[in-house]
Amino acid sequence: TVVIAGSTGAVSLGTGTITATGAANRAVEITGGTGEIGIAAALAGTNMLLINDHETGNITFGGDMTSTVSGISITNSNSGLIRFTGPSLALGGTGAGVFLDGNAGGTVDFNLSAGGKGLDIATTGTGFTATNGGTVIVRGVGNSISTTGTGTALNLQGVTIGANGFTFGSVSANGAATGIALNGVGTTGAAIALGTVNLQGITSRGIDITGNNPV
Repeated sequence: TVVIAGSTGAVSLGTGTITATGAANRAVEITGGTGEIGIAAALAGTNMLLINDHETGNITFGGDMTSTVSGISITNSNSGLIRFTGPSLALGGTGAGVFLDGNAGGTVDFNLSAGGKGLDIATTGTGFTATNGGTVIVRGVGNSISTTGTGTALNLQGVTIGANGFTFGSVSANGAATGIALNGVGTTGAAIALGTVNLQGITSRGIDITGNNPV
């Protein structure tokens, strides 16, 4: 596990693989700080990434990710750009695939390089959640979300879709109360494109849309 706490200077980590072991551990944890961070290494193991309260300095992850419990959590990071450019992010397990919350003023951009499998979330937990501020971008055509438990596959509330859009090739949920939830999502021009949607065994609402949303 790599922990970067309160760093105000630039941090750069090269290639290789950073592996998390243990159900509660993460491959990388970034808390506080304002410095730019670049991590080219692949991340693997149980839980991928936690970023909390990092401001100003941009963060770039350039390697693949493969998780067995949970994926990416970014919270309370209210400025700067957090970018993922590795060709394949395979986020699976029992926890959240992608969880973004309270990042007003910040931008999270999944801009994965060509030649990989894209952003693929497969979990019995929640799939992709972005709530309470911030700009979110998911580019490319090979991205997918699949949930097979009670968690919502896609939940966007009070966030803005960036100019490069929010694109998944497929979204599926089986057994959730709500398959897809969109509430007050803004846009700088691009729409939400979800490709093939397959919702089964939903116990409340398949798609719950509230307010104006770019769909």
